[in-house]
This record gives sequence, C-alpha cells and structure tokens, in this order.
Amino acid sequence: MPFFFADLSATAPRARYLCAASSFLVAGYTFDSVDSLRGTRVWWSASGDATSWPTPRTDAAIAARSDFQDVEGEEGDITGLMSGLQSGTFSVFRERGIVTAFEVADSLIFNFDAIEGGRGCVAPDSLVRIGGEAAYQGPDGFYMFNGHTSRPIGNSRFDEFFYTRIDQSQVHRTLGI
Repeated sequence: MPFFFADLSATAPRARYLCAASSFLVAGYTFDSVDSLRGTRVWWSASGDATSWPTPRTDAAIAARSDFQDVEGEEGDITGLMSGLQSGTFSVFRERGIVTAFEVADSLIFNFDAIEGGRGCVAPDSLVRIGGEAAYQGPDGFYMFNGHTSRPIGNSRFDEFFYTRIDQSQVHRTLGI
C-alpha cells in the first residue's frame, strides 16, 4: 500500500529536493502558485519551524528568516541538496556545478558561493552522503565533495568501464546506495 504525505503547509512550495540544514527545512527545484516551476530556486522555511513558510520578502518572512534564492548561472537545474558536509550549511548540486550555502547573521540568511563550475551531479539519485562528504556522478566519472572541493573516486578505470558500457541516454538514472 503506498504512503501519502499531507501538505507540510498551505504556503510551502512543492519541491523535488529537500534537506534539513541548521534550523531550516530547505527546498530546491520548486513550484509555487506565483512563480510556477523554478528549477534553480532554493527556498527555506522559517528558522526552527519546518511548517512555517511565510510569503517571501514580507515582514513575517523577514522576522522568521524565511526566504528564497534563485541560484543564477549557466550550471543548469538543481539535481540535489545535501547538508552535513565538512563545509557550509548545505550544498546545492546542479547539472553542471555545485554551490555551497553559508548561514550568515544579517538579513541575507544564506550566502551562496559557486564552488564547482563545469562539473555537477548528472544523476540526481546518485547523490549519497558518506560521513561528511557527498558522493555523486559527474558527467565524466564519480566524485566525492566535501563542501569545498570535489575529488575523483572512479580511479579512471571504473569510470572508463562504466561510461563505455552504459546507455548514455540513461545515465541520469544511476542510483547511489
């Protein structure tokens, strides 16, 4: 029997990706009734209350430290979110890049720093946390990301074996376990 979840809040956006980061629930690749689908948008709930999603940029949202950010650039849509890495509050994985968000005390709430450009997570379901790092599938191999940098883990041989045998039209379906 399938499980169904109730809406978190009537004002919360629908999202493809979620993560708990610091005292926030973070949503990425969102849909809402005002702006429709935004594949590069990151929203976060009120601080300390995952059920509170005040209308962004209102006095209530500012007081609750809730807002959203469109992660700009040519790196494509969001393919995953991950908190608990060695650096940053959470990281935003995109098709061709990675951005790390750092919580700040002023009204911005988060600063977003582009960390990786040109290489991102091409298979959303490949993203898994291993300790304080995230393993993911890039366009040319497998990598570990710690919040600051990525390092290859496919040792060339595995990457070559994998990419010469996979149907390239199905690479986005790789599953990390």
